[in-house]
Amino acid sequence: MEIDTDGTVTRWNDGAENMFGWSRAEVLGEFNPIVPDEQQAEFESHRERVLSGEPIRGKEVRRKTKAGEELDLLLSVAPIAAPDGEITNVLAVLEDITEQKQLESKLRSLQETAQRLSAAQSSAEIGDIAIEAAVETLGFELTGIWEYADQTDELVPLTASAATSERFGELPRLQSDESLAWEAFAASEMRRYDDIQSVASVGEADRSLRSGLFVPLGEFGLIGVGTPQEQIFSEADVDLFQILGATVEAAFTRASRETELQRQNERLDEFASVVAHDLRNPLSIAIGFLDIIEESGDLSHVDRIEAAHDRMERLIDDLLTLARGETTVTDTKQIDLATVTTEAWGYVDTVEATLTLAETVPTVAGDAGRLTQLFENLFRNAIEHGGEAVTVTVGQLDGGEGFYVADDGDGIPPAKRGDVLEHGVTSTKGGTGFGLSIVEDIAKAHGWTVRVTEGAAGGARFEFCY
Repeated sequence: MEIDTDGTVTRWNDGAENMFGWSRAEVLGEFNPIVPDEQQAEFESHRERVLSGEPIRGKEVRRKTKAGEELDLLLSVAPIAAPDGEITNVLAVLEDITEQKQLESKLRSLQETAQRLSAAQSSAEIGDIAIEAAVETLGFELTGIWEYADQTDELVPLTASAATSERFGELPRLQSDESLAWEAFAASEMRRYDDIQSVASVGEADRSLRSGLFVPLGEFGLIGVGTPQEQIFSEADVDLFQILGATVEAAFTRASRETELQRQNERLDEFASVVAHDLRNPLSIAIGFLDIIEESGDLSHVDRIEAAHDRMERLIDDLLTLARGETTVTDTKQIDLATVTTEAWGYVDTVEATLTLAETVPTVAGDAGRLTQLFENLFRNAIEHGGEAVTVTVGQLDGGEGFYVADDGDGIPPAKRGDVLEHGVTSTKGGTGFGLSIVEDIAKAHGWTVRVTEGAAGGARFEFCY
């Protein structure tokens, strides 16, 4: 574009016509149409500066097209002199940097998103921040995030944009080889589909989309966007979405690590309580028999004291194993539960309580020490809650796929049965609430499940299924 000393346009090339939308006929001989009234003062300042012989190089300005679209431009202006040296015209060169400025803005927004993600405390919070960035920063209205569920080997919906929920309802659960999104996750590769319907392996979950971008989030899941109409994703679209995906994956990694550290800290606190809880019984037995010896001089009870001390030593070893996270039982042996229960009964101050073995008591694959600890805690729980004269029965479940421990005490109310295995839950004054949680930990270490129900005599019944 070229203007004379009065500000009248004398040259308007094809580039200017294409960039701004005004034709030569509309512009030549007129004042510059791309300078609105509110920017005339600035324009005059620039023109006078150049007419004085001082060029302008690479100044960022913003101008509107004939259609009203705002463009970010890089302006360079140079004076044009006649043969006699007099400046007669000004030549302005404008470079459209709108896309570059938009990219810079999106990158700054993604940087802010990364800072927010670094402080997110949960998967849900990470998902919400990521969806917001995908929609508001990158302009992907239809965005969803799936988490990988290792237990069921599927991608489970975590969150989705409002437009996605409005259009499709709840995101589907994605299983192996059922969708293009799963393929991207399984391959750990970004997948880009400008026309999904042309892909031979389109699954049921993909049929409502025409275009899509799927970015795996490492082992944590996948983030995907789609469009109901065919769309060509630009390289910038792809790059920015991958940057977002990498940031979200890093946030999941950090949150997972912090959760694990918190779990370990809680485990250490629990361990301290477990040590005190499980050592109490054999210690009480040893002290009791020591008192009897001191009063009577009868040394026949020394063996019971020695057995209690041996039990404490084994407990300490077992609890140290739990504290180090070695919770899975791998070196199993065939254990006769009748023998283990009888041994465990002897470690508990049973007072007037009675142990009854059913007609069939199974033999299981497990760790004898850990199973002794399991029964010891169950017996102690039965006596604490069922009374000193409670009867405890151990037997095999119908069908042979497990065993049970039942008592004839007051039982556990149905509303509380789902909570009694939690760490720290107790209904006894002075109780630690770790006895039954230890039972569940040991069962899980063996790969068993625990169910709390009502016994035949109305008391509590704990069923262990292989």
